[in-house]
Amino acid sequence: MASNSPSLECRMYEARFPDVDIAVMIQVKSIGEMCAYVSLLEYNNIEGMILLSELSRRRIRSINSLIKVGRTELVMVLHVDEDKGYVNLSKRRVSEEDIQICEDRYNKSKLVHSIMRHVAETMELDLEDLYIHVGWPLYRKYGHAFEAFKLVVNDPDTILDSLTREVKETSSDGKEVTKAVHALSEEIKDVLVKNIRRRMTPQPLKIRADVEMKCFQFDGVLHIKDAMRKAEAAGNQDCPVKIKLVAPPSYVLITQTLDKRRIEMEKKYMLIVHINRYVVEALDKGLYKCVNLTNNDPNLSILQFADDTRFLGEWNRVNALNLMRLLRCFHIFSGLKINIAKCRIMGIGMHKEEVMNMATFLGCEEGTLPFYYLGMPVGGGMSRMSNWRVLIGKFQNKLSNWKARHLFFVGRLVLCKAVLGDLGSYMFSLYKAIAKVINKL
Repeated sequence: MASNSPSLECRMYEARFPDVDIAVMIQVKSIGEMCAYVSLLEYNNIEGMILLSELSRRRIRSINSLIKVGRTELVMVLHVDEDKGYVNLSKRRVSEEDIQICEDRYNKSKLVHSIMRHVAETMELDLEDLYIHVGWPLYRKYGHAFEAFKLVVNDPDTILDSLTREVKETSSDGKEVTKAVHALSEEIKDVLVKNIRRRMTPQPLKIRADVEMKCFQFDGVLHIKDAMRKAEAAGNQDCPVKIKLVAPPSYVLITQTLDKRRIEMEKKYMLIVHINRYVVEALDKGLYKCVNLTNNDPNLSILQFADDTRFLGEWNRVNALNLMRLLRCFHIFSGLKINIAKCRIMGIGMHKEEVMNMATFLGCEEGTLPFYYLGMPVGGGMSRMSNWRVLIGKFQNKLSNWKARHLFFVGRLVLCKAVLGDLGSYMFSLYKAIAKVINKL
């Protein structure tokens, strides 16, 4: 007996297939002798294929170390045949910048898809029909439906009432008339808004601090009360501060805020400042040995930027152990723990086996050169073509999205000079480009 239940399977985006040269999220289904078969999670699990030669730039010793069945991976789209449904993918061509963009897009799309699917299941609607009238129009208008859903939390009528769909009706004289009506009924709209607010309303971040206040003067109690009043006055409507008595002299300061990003930035700033101070003290006491440069150049001990820190020092186990102890002291003092298992160690001019032994000894991962600092490759020979692929990829990604068919020749020339002329200036300011790179560009 046939079932008339609505379909809850649908792709996240309006396009049935991904564009070439974009990163997508996949799940590995099976591994064959020549290739691995995967499903594209963002495109209703359509099948894709990764040749084993596209898994890594290095020699492959073990396939299972690079890809496993059931694992979720980020890959680059190489070729799409919409007629036959073939999608060729590559893992080795994905850059760090592509990973960040794809992960951000996928997490947003996954949340939107979860909300849309729950509404379709609750109201017994086809998920694709809901996407056609609600989801994909919001993607086109706001760039991503996630941005529209954030606006729906505070102003649902302005966002959702602008969505319309065409309905054919028969007029009094028997003619078919196309009429534009609201895309959502009031019942479906209420369920959608309720789910969006439940899933996307930011939760306040609560912060608590235990303090002790003592004053041994004659009117010490009055001074403590005055200090508590000033602390509460420092708060505002968005971030109120309250103080509660536990038992003299112990008090609790409690506050909450919706600005989680600001709290995270303050944590990162605290991390950067204190680690830098610890490294300087360790250098002064001779507990940690940095990299000494020639020609009276400044010594290198630490490189810090927004979300990463690089320590530079002499290659020996004592130096590495002292660095681990320094990070342990920082954890005890600040409460901010550093996950050593996710850290990487790289050796300049060292054998690979020695780097692997040091990584095992410290309990971290083995890193490779070059690494990237502020988007610049560091530690690799810039006379090699492979170390310029990041810059060449930026030019290719920029050019692949241009649609300049309606521009005359002079207009294209002006566009190229205005955009491409400064695209590589940052990297050219530090490294001298080889002839192959200039010819390639």
